Amino acid sequence: MPLKNHPAMKALLRIIMFAMATAAMVWSCKKEPNENGSGVNGEPQPSLRSSLCYHNIPKICGMFKFDSWAQYEELYDCLDAENEAYLDSFEAAHSGLNDEQFNDLADSIGFVDEQTLINFETFQSFTSYRSVMAAAEATWLAGGADPASDPDIDNVIDDEIEEAIRTTDGALWVDGTIYLSDAHGDSWVIPGASCTALDSILQGIGNNAYKVVYDDGTLLCNNEQVDYMHHYYDNDKKFIRYKLRWKWGGYHTVSVAKLKMFRKKNTWRRFRTKIFVKTFGTADTHNGNKCDQVGPYAKQKGWKRRCTLRAKNKWNSEHTFETGLAKGQYEFQDASSPLQHELYYPE
Repeated sequence: MPLKNHPAMKALLRIIMFAMATAAMVWSCKKEPNENGSGVNGEPQPSLRSSLCYHNIPKICGMFKFDSWAQYEELYDCLDAENEAYLDSFEAAHSGLNDEQFNDLADSIGFVDEQTLINFETFQSFTSYRSVMAAAEATWLAGGADPASDPDIDNVIDDEIEEAIRTTDGALWVDGTIYLSDAHGDSWVIPGASCTALDSILQGIGNNAYKVVYDDGTLLCNNEQVDYMHHYYDNDKKFIRYKLRWKWGGYHTVSVAKLKMFRKKNTWRRFRTKIFVKTFGTADTHNGNKCDQVGPYAKQKGWKRRCTLRAKNKWNSEHTFETGLAKGQYEFQDASSPLQHELYYPE
């Protein structure tokens, strides 16, 4: 039965909120939590095993096997709703605290922002792209958080929900086709779901016929680009990392604006504060040797007390942008004015 038709779906948020009310101990946001579910002093993490997201998903070649994009989207939406309810519950329970008090409390009890995703991965016995990026970020923060070596520069997905569903190599199996976002940022579409072809690509000897072709802007519009920025504030005791991505992946196009917050207290760690993020602009499509505007787009998220937030717009076909017309807006509580960034080419 599809998740959306499940008789218990109407109770999803009630189940989640009840489970969250029992969350007294979880691991720290500043590092990747214990994947086996044990919390501070070995006490158990809150369980979401009653979640509708936890139906058994078959695997093939180490990837989740989805029969259709609709099935994938159902799982994605379920995980996203579960994660949001979990974070909203913790925020609401401590809304009377200022940012420093809120973060000190979260760190002291070991609150984990990604705990619902970790629970899902553990239940499925699945090592995800998300877990790899989280471990790399923890090492980076412990080593001084040099912006030049930030592992998020190499994050080719920029969506923690999707990252929890993809393999460590960035692969996804849907309806008899493998979709891969590789470590170089290239996208591949492998018809027939050939695991042998996937292995060849990961070894650097793949068939280039499977690679998604990117435009360089010579047709006045582009279908792939990513920019990445840091901004320090509060006498360099805090910084934000913000990112803007446009990508045609061979199956859909996304425009993603992502924001992460950090503070230095003994060591660098994530910082939860009220933030807002927006992706917006004007989209195009290819029409022969030119590009036609299809109109404006905008997706936003916030204001929420988070250490990370993303806004994502998606089209189920190839879309492009003209230089300067794909934009991101990033706001945080202590900012004197919003930060805005546009994608320009040539870079």
